[in-house]
Amino acid sequence: NAKKRGNEFVAKKQYLAAMDSYLKGLHTSSESDLVATLLSNRAQAFVHLKDWTNALCDAAASLTIRPNNNKTWARYRKCLLAQQQQANDD
Repeated sequence: NAKKRGNEFVAKKQYLAAMDSYLKGLHTSSESDLVATLLSNRAQAFVHLKDWTNALCDAAASLTIRPNNNKTWARYRKCLLAQQQQANDD
């Protein structure tokens, strides 16, 4: 499945391939828990690439579906802190 393939790509540090796999899963899934997981996992792939804006968007979208997920909240906070640091550096 898309989640498993994406996770395998992340383990190999192939983040673009992971994001593509998660996206394919998002296009084909209607199960809200899986959608939340795919969004959160894709957010983590964006984090690895330091794409804070897209990571933040995916984490926020995931949290609208599953608001009590601690792992996704951690990703969300990491993105906010990174964007704040980036703004301070500019």
